[in-house]
Amino acid sequence: MLHVDRPLAESWSTREVVERWHGLFGGTVLSERFLSEEPLLEVEQTQVDTVAETWRERLTSVSWFMRCLNEHIARKANAEDHCTGHFWEGRFKSQALLDEQAVLACLAYVDLNPVRAKMAATPEDSDYTSIQRRIRALQTASAASVDGAEAMEGEGATVPTQPPELYPYVGGVREGMPEGLPFHLADYLELVNWTGRAVRDDKRGAIADDLPPILERIGITRQAWLQLAKDFETHFSQWIGQEEHVEQACKRSDQRWAHGIRACRRLFPG
Repeated sequence: MLHVDRPLAESWSTREVVERWHGLFGGTVLSERFLSEEPLLEVEQTQVDTVAETWRERLTSVSWFMRCLNEHIARKANAEDHCTGHFWEGRFKSQALLDEQAVLACLAYVDLNPVRAKMAATPEDSDYTSIQRRIRALQTASAASVDGAEAMEGEGATVPTQPPELYPYVGGVREGMPEGLPFHLADYLELVNWTGRAVRDDKRGAIADDLPPILERIGITRQAWLQLAKDFETHFSQWIGQEEHVEQACKRSDQRWAHGIRACRRLFPG
């Protein structure tokens, strides 16, 4: 699940855009001279500015991100298999998450992939998932607190309880809330733990009937949530969220109807 912070990207200077691009790809002769602070003619500086705007757009493009990620994975896989040619069957597909309910359902679905596939018994054992990183960050912070240790990130700083490379949980929706996921981390961990036991065939008898409070607050039933946790990708197409939000997205895109809107109506109550 990706979040593109366009306002942040728009605030980057030309130099920051060029530096970020050079960290991923090769630049041009002019961009190299620009970074080395060589004097540029006015027409040369204009060319650098123009190219930088193209790079800024690509640095905020999900398509470019997936292109780079897929190419990296394909090259490694082909090298391991001692073969060449196409690795992926086709182009990636993406679905827009239009509201909090859709975001929460997608988060849990992705985090529980290894548990659902019986590759892991618990969320904390699920390798390569954000839930595992978040749990380990909490464990590290807890251990540091017990030992009296502090992170050297500034005067008075403590070990962070959330991984800095992941979008943070910032609590419920409120005025002046910081940028981040509009849920409490503790609530989400409880929800994933409850759901993880529910989607394991050998653990069904251990599932309590009581819904985690986070589900009650956003109005999703137990049956609807478990269906989302198991078959999230199969119910929807381009947009995911409450029916009214999907209808608004259709109007903005001049579409009369969206595949999956009946599922949105059934699984995401207004």
